[in-house]
Amino acid sequence: TEACDDGGPTALCTADCEEVTAFISVWETAEDGDTITLPLRSGYAYDFTVDWGDGSAPSEVTSYDDPDITHAYATAGAYTLTIDGLMETIYFNNIYPARGQIRSIPNLGNVGWTIFSSSFEGCNNLTTTAGGDTSLVTSMSRMFMHTNLATPDTSGWDTSNVGNMASMFDHAK
Repeated sequence: TEACDDGGPTALCTADCEEVTAFISVWETAEDGDTITLPLRSGYAYDFTVDWGDGSAPSEVTSYDDPDITHAYATAGAYTLTIDGLMETIYFNNIYPARGQIRSIPNLGNVGWTIFSSSFEGCNNLTTTAGGDTSLVTSMSRMFMHTNLATPDTSGWDTSNVGNMASMFDHAK
């Protein structure tokens, strides 16, 4: 891929120039003991492992309401979450409390995304979004609505199956 042309490792490729398929995101907790809860949506398939970025054991998530979607952090700070497996959607929908905790997405990954409707809506601290396999995505409506800092790199996205992009960037700056 283009991201690997120099042979150096990035969030998108390994040092051997192989694609990184994980969904990689950076989140921030404000106080010791804060939690991060992954905003998953009912009606979609999930079967993934999440590395919470703090040295703790990874969690296995198999449903939108799996108890392992929430993780407590002993110390406040920025954490890189790495998700491998199947994750058809993520759903902040401008109401999910964690929307202020997600900061960036170095790699959207190839985790089986099928829908991005309201996925990052209201994530006011989200800045960059890069990479990702969007070839199976059918809707991106309201995806970045109310995300005032977001600057997603959509240049490599395959939107050939997307039928709805309504309000994708409404009220975004």
